[in-house]
Amino acid sequence: MSDRLVVRVVGPLAPYASAFDQELRSRGYTKLSAAQQLRLMAHLSQWLVGAGLGAAELTPERVEAFCVTRRDEGYTGLRTAKALAPLQAFLHEQGVLFEPAVPTLVSAEDRLLERYRNYLVGCRRPGCSWLSIRDWWGMGLRSGPPGSARSVSASFQAEVCRRQRTWCYG
Repeated sequence: MSDRLVVRVVGPLAPYASAFDQELRSRGYTKLSAAQQLRLMAHLSQWLVGAGLGAAELTPERVEAFCVTRRDEGYTGLRTAKALAPLQAFLHEQGVLFEPAVPTLVSAEDRLLERYRNYLVGCRRPGCSWLSIRDWWGMGLRSGPPGSARSVSASFQAEVCRRQRTWCYG
């Protein structure tokens, strides 16, 4: 196994690292994508130690403060509260966080992206025939009530293409 896929988490989130990794893998994350989420978890855990906080003290305001710290430190990825959504959902399911702080999908574009992500995860089995992104895009435009997925912009299509690389290849 490559050293870059091994992540050591210390601090208040350390007891949850193994189970979080297993949860990510069960949801279709690649080893590399799971390792990126675990590195984010490790950084957050270290930040909590520095702030003298425990895992249960992670509030939406503190998540935002952590994200500001990441941006200030020059991180170019995983710098928003949305990047922490999988970890927050997991911690909520484990009973560590008592209020769900996970952003919900509200726009037609978010719902279409989530459907496409689910499609990709569902087709990661042998013998599955992949549709091209253009074919899937056309299905997304024909489904749903008028004004929802039909009103998405060309920039949204570019975003789907960009995210496809992340979802497929980590």
